Formats: sequence, C-alpha cells, structure tokens
Amino acid sequence: MKKISMTRLFLKRKINGYSASFFTLLLLLAMVSCKKEDFKNGKNILNSQYGANSVLVDTFQLKTYSVIDDSIRCKNQENTMLGLYNDPIFGKFNSSIYTNLLLENPGVTNFTSSPQIDSIVLSLQYTGYYGTPEDVHLQVYELNDLMNTTDTMYQFSQFNYASENLVDPFHFYYSPKPTQKVVVGSDTLAAQLRIRLKNSFAQHLIDGVQQGAYASQDAFKNFFKGLYIRIADNHPSPGKGAVYYFNMLAVNSGLTIYYKDADSTPKTFRYLINNKGVYFNHVDIDRAGTKVDQLVQNPNLGQQAFYMQAYGVRAVVEIPGLKNIPSNAIIHSAVLDLPFASYYLDKLYPSPSVTFGYFNNDDIHKPVTIRGGNLYNEASHSYSIDLNNFTKNLIIPQQIIMGKINTSKFFIIPDDYAKSAERVLFNGSNSTYKLKPKLTVIYTINE
Repeated sequence: MKKISMTRLFLKRKINGYSASFFTLLLLLAMVSCKKEDFKNGKNILNSQYGANSVLVDTFQLKTYSVIDDSIRCKNQENTMLGLYNDPIFGKFNSSIYTNLLLENPGVTNFTSSPQIDSIVLSLQYTGYYGTPEDVHLQVYELNDLMNTTDTMYQFSQFNYASENLVDPFHFYYSPKPTQKVVVGSDTLAAQLRIRLKNSFAQHLIDGVQQGAYASQDAFKNFFKGLYIRIADNHPSPGKGAVYYFNMLAVNSGLTIYYKDADSTPKTFRYLINNKGVYFNHVDIDRAGTKVDQLVQNPNLGQQAFYMQAYGVRAVVEIPGLKNIPSNAIIHSAVLDLPFASYYLDKLYPSPSVTFGYFNNDDIHKPVTIRGGNLYNEASHSYSIDLNNFTKNLIIPQQIIMGKINTSKFFIIPDDYAKSAERVLFNGSNSTYKLKPKLTVIYTINE
C-alpha cells in the first residue's frame, strides 16, 4: 500500500527504580478512602527523577466514542482528492474537485488567427493514493458559477456547472497509475493523471481572445470560471476502490492546449492552477447503516470500538478522572495510549500521525488543538499521545486540575484531516482485543 509520508518511531519513556516511602503510602491510602473512582488501584509510588513524592496512575476509567464533524474547511489544501472507495466500516467515500485555471501572463497569447487544434489535456500530478486502484469513469464539467478567493470553502460547498461532459468520448475510462512516470513527447515526467478533453472546448477557450477575456486575470475568471472534476457514481463493492491525491500546484498540474499555427509549427498554451485562484474537495460520505453510524446513534458502542476518519469523524476519549487529581499536584507526564485494529483484508493504512486536542467546556463544537505529529507505533498497533505540549507551555492536565480549563473530553483526528481519506478503528475500553486504551499520569504532590 502506497503511503504518502514516512512512519517514524515513537519516543518511548522508561521509568525505573520503583520504591515506596511511608509518607507516600499514607497519601495513597488517603486518596483511596476518598472513593475517587479512578484511583482505587494500580497506583505506584516513584522514587525516580521526579522525586520521592511522585505518583503514577494508570487506572483511569475512559469513555470512548466518536462524533461527526460536519463543517471542514478545505480550500487550497496541499492535497486535493479524486476518487471513490467503499469502506465496510466507514461507508462510501466520494471526493470530487472544483478548481480555477488561470493565465500565466494576462494579455499575452501565442494563438494565431486560425490555429489547428491537436488536443487539450487536463493534467493532475499525483502525490499518493488510498485504497486499491482500479479503472474509473472520469467526468469534467465547466463551471457556471464564479468561485471567489475570499469565500470559505467547506467539504459540502458546491457550484453550478454545465451539463456537457468535456472528457473526449474516446477517453472516458482511465486506469490510474499513481506511481508510474509518464512520457509526454520526448520527456519523462512525474506520475500524473492526464485527461483528454474535447477539442471543441479548446476552441471555446481560444475564442475568448477575440472577446477580450485574456486582457486581465479577472476578465479571464469571468469568462472561464473553472472546472468540476469527478468520477461517475458507480460505487465499488465493499472493500474496493481508491481515492487519489494530487498536488494542484505542481509543475505538471494544469490545462494545456496543443495546436499548430498557420505554418504547421507545433505550439502549446498553458493554463495554471495556483493560490491566486480557488481549488477544493467536495466530499460526500454515505455512512447510513455503517458501524460508524450506529456508534453515533448509540455512543455506548464506543466502549467496544470507536473511530476517526478524515473529513468528519472525530474520535473522542472522555477522562473525567483528571479532575480528581489533587489540585496541589505537579503533572510531569500524561500519556494516552490508543491501540487500533484492522479487519480482514483491510488494505487501508492507518494515519501516519494524528492531531489531538480538547473540547472547550466539553462542547464538541468548540475543538481546541493541542498539537499534531503523534506517530503511530507499527509494532504495537497503537498511538502514544502526551496530553501535554511543553514546547508551547500547554500543560493541559495541570490546567484542568487547577480549574483553568473546564473539560474532560479529548479528540483525535488524522493530521491530514482536510486533505486525505485516512481512517482508523480504535479498540474501546471493553474491547475483546488484548490491548485497550489507557492513560498513564505521573505527578508529584507539591507540599
């Protein structure tokens, strides 16, 4: 399975030299007598670099489930996605692309009065894929609506487009090859999807010269508002299909007219994709009847398994016991281990790294990111996440026990939340699998 980023190893903490002192034993007995659910057992006294009064707790009761995020901003992301896959757990994932195409030099063209068009090609340079590549039926349409660069684009945003499919009728079906270089003329280029469009569309663009459409970038945007690119809605069978990732700003991404002038000299004219315009993913995910849908309807199912997915599913871990840590404690470490599972014949890799944060005042509509880049451990099939971010002075558990932050709910999403199709199945607290989610906290009582 092709991965778009390298997997790195977790930094593993090692704690040595366990011993108990009379004072800390009394402290433990006192805390147990307070009947705080998360501190009944499994606590150890540490005589290590943290000091004689250091305490380790690994018996927090965790509540695990997932929530749906229905508004993901996705304008001009590093990757755009095109494709379909049918996930037995997460449902049918469908991503299409809206994009502007702009002039490299407004006011200047090399079109002659009667060019002989050879072809027009829309090219998108691959950066990776997710799933199993297979033949696809491509569709490309010209936009009727203008996309403004000042507008916010979400995964549900859409614009009107013309009814004519611009793909050349002899080139409807493609076999994507996201890892294979292509030969164009005498040049060998990076892997790219090259979509042959109708010559009549090239003539339509050339006709814009006489209409003054090439005088400025704004004039051209109003003349040619962009393209909508999609794969025909014939969803593959469960476990099949793929989503392809493209770098829209790559040198090989754009629209090119190949033609000859009056003396038959071969020429090209190129339209660019860049950040002066707009491009984004429109993503539809049909989760009806899936395990994700069932979990959202009944969060208690998350104690067996819970989920995260780019473009809409946030994994949630509730840790109410953090508030029970004594207010005079100094938090040294708070590591959340999240083992994950895969199912039979699962060919979709887990996210190489994740972003986590908390919900302000436990409101799932107010996510606050702590940090990202927590890489998974391929050997143990788990993520190891420190709830603290010491580099930014975000010592979250410390602020929770001091009452500066009011929350017990933490979320986990893929780092590439708005530019991938990644998803992960986490083991719940009551999972039948051996490995279960666990929070381990080390703190010292500040007398």
